[in-house]
Amino acid sequence: MPTGRVKWFDKKKNYGFIIKDDDEKDIFFHVKGIKDPVLKNIISQDQKVVFAILKDEKGERAINIMPEL
Repeated sequence: MPTGRVKWFDKKKNYGFIIKDDDEKDIFFHVKGIKDPVLKNIISQDQKVVFAILKDEKGERAINIMPEL
């Protein structure tokens, strides 16, 4: 699974961006992409995360986001 760090996350708007470790490209994520709903309260800027990438008509987005252990 890809890894990265949270660039920023707006808890009011429920979305943010992750900077991927392998190419430093920003990838969008929505709170629905966080694996455990409880984690949305602890996701913070610069936090290391692992995630999957979903590609659709809007482009790439991160899903199944979890803190990197």
